[in-house]
Amino acid sequence: MSTTKVHSSQVDARGFKHELEPLQRKYEWQLAALEAHLARFQQAFLQSKEALEALRTQRQQHLQWAQGLAQQRFDPQSHQRVLACLLQLDERIQCAERVLHERLLQKQKCQAECNEQRQKIEALETHRDSALQAFVEERLRLQFSQQDRDWMAHRSAQTSRAALSEAALLSETQA
Repeated sequence: MSTTKVHSSQVDARGFKHELEPLQRKYEWQLAALEAHLARFQQAFLQSKEALEALRTQRQQHLQWAQGLAQQRFDPQSHQRVLACLLQLDERIQCAERVLHERLLQKQKCQAECNEQRQKIEALETHRDSALQAFVEERLRLQFSQQDRDWMAHRSAQTSRAALSEAALLSETQA
């Protein structure tokens, strides 16, 4: 095989059929499905992140309100309710952090699967390009062989005509 790369535009590649094309299409469909999942995971991750930030903001507001309330007057029952509310917000924040972490892991796993699928597709595209290159080179080899045979036949015919012409001239001069 030649080291010179021949472009498929130089040869009619209509007869080329890549055997792995169905597999490549399957991988492309799987990648599209994975990318759709990734988009949903990304959206869920962003929603979880916004919910966590909202809870943190709400906790900060409750904390400021509780500090203001404590400066006005100290009421043990109110103080206990405020602490219970802050504790409940802390639990909700911890839960939201766990959900956010789980969604981040889901998103990262899906991104890794997408990357793996892209690598499979790229490998098949590289294989296809190599197979097409080999097909084109074989087509060119066959074309050149045919041209060589045609030239040899033409050359042989010219030599035969020249030999006949020479023989005819000789016979005329001898006669």
